[in-house]
Amino acid sequence: MINILVHGLGQDEKSWNEVKNQLNNNGINVETPNLFSMVKNYQVNYENMYKRFSDYCNSFNEKINLVGRNISY
Repeated sequence: MINILVHGLGQDEKSWNEVKNQLNNNGINVETPNLFSMVKNYQVNYENMYKRFSDYCNSFNEKINLVGRNISY
């Protein structure tokens, strides 16, 4: 099973570095995509983001877990 950690608005995949390192050190398979780089060649809107992220998730040939992050300062 793959675990996909999704960053929030104004963040990037690096916001998961500490969590990713801990999980990887415990043998848990983790991916941290950069959502903004997925749409860099497209108009940034919900439809394009959904399509690119959906394609990304469907590229795995196994079950996935999605984990989101929202930080308020």
